Amino acid sequence: MKTTPSRFVRTMRACVKPVGIGAAMLMLSGCFAQGSSKGPAKNPTSSASAGKDVQATLAPGFDNAKAWRAEEGDRAYDIAAAAGLFVDVYALGETEKEAIKAKETSTPGASRSPSKTSSAEPSSSPSAGDPANGSVVVGRSITDGSVVWTSAPLKGLTDQKRARLRVIDTPRGAHVVVVRVGIIPALGMDRLQRRVVVDVFPVVSAGSDVVPMTHAEIPVEELLDDEDVAIGDGGVLVKGRVDGRGGIGPGALFEPLTGQVTPAPPGVAREITDCGGSNTCRLQYVATLPTAFGMLAIEFPERLENRFAVGDRWASEKVAPKDKPNGTVMAVSPTAIVVAWRAGKDDPPLYLVHDLATGAVIATADCPPAAKTDSGALRWGAEDTSGTRGIAEVAHTSPNGRYLVAGPLVVDLSGGVAKCRGIDSTTRGVLFTTVDNKGTAYGNLIDPDARTNNGRQQESVVVHSPFVQNEALPPGNLVPEAVSATGVGVFHVPTPTSGDKRRLILVAPPGSVAPPSAK
Repeated sequence: MKTTPSRFVRTMRACVKPVGIGAAMLMLSGCFAQGSSKGPAKNPTSSASAGKDVQATLAPGFDNAKAWRAEEGDRAYDIAAAAGLFVDVYALGETEKEAIKAKETSTPGASRSPSKTSSAEPSSSPSAGDPANGSVVVGRSITDGSVVWTSAPLKGLTDQKRARLRVIDTPRGAHVVVVRVGIIPALGMDRLQRRVVVDVFPVVSAGSDVVPMTHAEIPVEELLDDEDVAIGDGGVLVKGRVDGRGGIGPGALFEPLTGQVTPAPPGVAREITDCGGSNTCRLQYVATLPTAFGMLAIEFPERLENRFAVGDRWASEKVAPKDKPNGTVMAVSPTAIVVAWRAGKDDPPLYLVHDLATGAVIATADCPPAAKTDSGALRWGAEDTSGTRGIAEVAHTSPNGRYLVAGPLVVDLSGGVAKCRGIDSTTRGVLFTTVDNKGTAYGNLIDPDARTNNGRQQESVVVHSPFVQNEALPPGNLVPEAVSATGVGVFHVPTPTSGDKRRLILVAPPGSVAPPSAK
């Protein structure tokens, strides 16, 4: 999806008053920020190291000799494809020892409790008081890894879960959203505080010590998992928690351009007659993902009969095929939503790609009932229940917004063509990782016989538009996880000693060797 980045002159930092998410309104208040602390292991803010010495065989069409590598494998990252930037941040949390050191080196008395006002006060320097954990956001040229901008150190947290970073499209251009879940340490008279901390930066930032355009600290009763916080083009959603009656309570929605935090109340509930052996027949709409066209809400608990809706624009019962009325949301992109429709639990699904704004059908694909990774972590098909705690799979779009891949599906959104490469009794399936502006899709083969083929290298595949045939690559060839508008590929490379548990990030420009042509 194309974006038109713009620079924001006004810098604003909102801090949420520590009230429960279930309160009638989440009050906003002025907030003070942190000092400076940098560590090279966490923040490789110098030019990136060359990647030519990394032992990796890349898919044809990428130049390993001109590649660069991230200094740390433990980083959360995304690419701003149109702007040609690779944006990353240290992903791991802080230890208690690091937090104590940060407190001891901070300016005494500089950290203060949020003032009890109902508005967000602008701050010209939201990085000048509280202890910092040393993590900074780094924006690099995706071509050579040179640093374009770095943020001021982020606010210090303890017991922090893995940071999440995503580039989103907004009406005012592309922005970087960083979400961290952790504890703000006790300091002075202030008790420790459990928070979801959000920082937003324009992709087109420049220079060093860039302060967040907007910032929020959303209070939570317990440290949340990734599935409980959703990042979309419509903002950041802290999902409601399961209450004592089996329902879902209110959540909180952060608006990235203004910094405003508002309640995200559950939607209406309905009763169904066939409970399927459950002790409740009540289904409740629950906020699931903030999109550019409104909140995607899905009924809870997970059932075959679940409905869903995109804001006030359209609902599943209005677009469902007559013979397959039950839809499961499988993947969402900035402009499209992939839904598996079926009549009953054992009915083979029909996959429809709908326009996210209107619900209109863009493309259709039949697919085998199920496809999954060796670990069973991802299921795709009749046995899948994506539910309300997280969409089944992320949809990846080409930088120009024309092509989409999700699980075993590859779609030409402009041409209205969708193809499935799911697993069946005779054919190995594909889980796609990314697709470029020419419609070249990259993916990894699913091996249903992995237990009897221990030690075999990962095998990958390239599929060219119009997606007629797969072209398998030799074992050990790596395919990109993302591709920029200029054809630069981002690869995950397992390290020799720890396999997939720790991976290097290798970024390679297009090479002189052309990709294999479709047969």
